[in-house]
Amino acid sequence: MSALVTALALGLTTVAAATGPAPAAASWEPVHRQSQTFLDGVTTTGPEHVWAVGSQLATDGFYRPAAFRTVDGVTTQLPPVPADYSTRWGRFLSVDGVADDDMWAVGLFVAKTSGTTIPLLAHWNGTAWQQVRLPLPPRSLGELVSVSARAADDVWFAGNLGDFGDVALFHWDGTQISEIPVTVADPICSPTRTLAVDLTTTSRAVWLATRCTVNTDARTAGSVQRLVGSTWSLAYSTGPSGGLVSIADDGTGLVLATGFKPVFGGSLPILVAGRSTLREVASFGQEQFYWDVAAQAGAIYLVGQLSSSNTPQILRRSGATFVAEPIDGDVPLFGVTVDPAGTAWAVGPAFGGAFGLVSAGLWRRTG
Repeated sequence: MSALVTALALGLTTVAAATGPAPAAASWEPVHRQSQTFLDGVTTTGPEHVWAVGSQLATDGFYRPAAFRTVDGVTTQLPPVPADYSTRWGRFLSVDGVADDDMWAVGLFVAKTSGTTIPLLAHWNGTAWQQVRLPLPPRSLGELVSVSARAADDVWFAGNLGDFGDVALFHWDGTQISEIPVTVADPICSPTRTLAVDLTTTSRAVWLATRCTVNTDARTAGSVQRLVGSTWSLAYSTGPSGGLVSIADDGTGLVLATGFKPVFGGSLPILVAGRSTLREVASFGQEQFYWDVAAQAGAIYLVGQLSSSNTPQILRRSGATFVAEPIDGDVPLFGVTVDPAGTAWAVGPAFGGAFGLVSAGLWRRTG
C-alpha cells in the first residue's frame, strides 16, 4: 500500500503531493461537446452510464437548467424541466441517483427582474423531469447545491435558504421529503452565517461541507460536519481564512474533501480525508485550484484549473504522489466521477476562453 493510500485510509499522515508529467499510457478523450453550455455536476449509475447537469443558453439570452445522459459513448440531451421561463432562468448544480429512471437534480431558479433565487429540485422518472416541492412556504428564497443518493428511498439534499442563506438539509424517504435540522458544529463559525457547499453520504453518516463567517470577525472558514442518527459532530475545520470546495466518498467509507488553507502571500490547495474525522493528507502548488474530487478502488482524481491561465487541470494519484494528466480545453473543469468499472469521467465549461461563447465538455479517461 502506498504512503498516500495509507495516509488516506488511516487519516494519520500528511503527504505533500508533488505533480509531474503524466504517464504516456494515460489520456482523456472527449466524449461530447455542447455549445453555449456549462456543466457543473456529474455522476454515474453504472459502467459507461454517465449523467451531467448544468445550464444552457436559450434564445432569450438567459440560461436554463440542462441535463445530459451518456450511455456507451452516446450522449443525449434530456427534455427541459417544465417551468415558466418567461420570468426566470436557472441552473442545475448537482445530480445523483440509483438508476437511469430514478435520478435527482438540484440547483436554483433566478428571477429575471429581481435576481432573487428559489431552490430547484427535480426528479427524472426515465421519461421526463418533474419539479418536486420542498417542505417550505411557496416561493421561499434560496438554492440547493448538492444531492447524494444512498438508495431509492434514501436521498439527501443540501442547500441554503433565505435572503442571505442559512444552511439547510432535506431527506427523501421514498414517500416524502423532510427538512432535517442542522446544528453548526464548528465553534468558530457564526450559526447565522453558515452555508452548505457540498454533500456526500456513507453507509452510516451524512457529511456536509460548509462555509461560514468566523464569529469574531469577517474572515471565512470551512468545515465538514458529520450527521449520525440525529447527532451532528465536527469532522474537520480549516480554521480562519480557509475554505472547502467539494466533498466525496470512495464507496468504502473513506471521505475526501478539497479546499484551501492560508499561507503567506495567498492560499494553498489541500486534500483532507478520513473515516470519522478528517485531516489534511496532501497539499498542492499555489498556482492550482481544485473544484472537485472523486475516488474509487485506491484511485483518486482532482479536477480544477491552473489559476494563472484558467486552463483545465486533472491530477491522479500515482504511487505516493499526484500526477498531472493532459487534457484539452481552455476553461476550468468543475466535476469528476468514477463509474463502477473504474473509469473516470470529467466535465466542465471546457472551451471558449475568457471572451468566447462557452462550450461544455465531457471526457473519459483511457489507459
